[in-house]
Amino acid sequence: MKRKWRPNKRFFLLVFAALFVYVGITGLLQLQEYNAIKAETAEKQQQIDEAKLTIEGLKNTIEYANTPEYIEALAREKLGWVKKGETRYVLDED
Repeated sequence: MKRKWRPNKRFFLLVFAALFVYVGITGLLQLQEYNAIKAETAEKQQQIDEAKLTIEGLKNTIEYANTPEYIEALAREKLGWVKKGETRYVLDED
């Protein structure tokens, strides 16, 4: 009569080793993917921080542009306006 095949210690060791290798490789691949996502997240966060600074600067510029001092300075510079009682002098560049 033929003997039934029964798994021995060597078989379990081989299955365990194969499972260990599979889990190790999968873990390494997951770690690489995690590190790539982490780096991308850090880069995106830096872009967000830079955008927030830009927005804050633009808000300050808009706020300043709506002040009477800025409007007066702009009118004097671009349009050559003067206040009552002031004398405007124009110098030739020659």
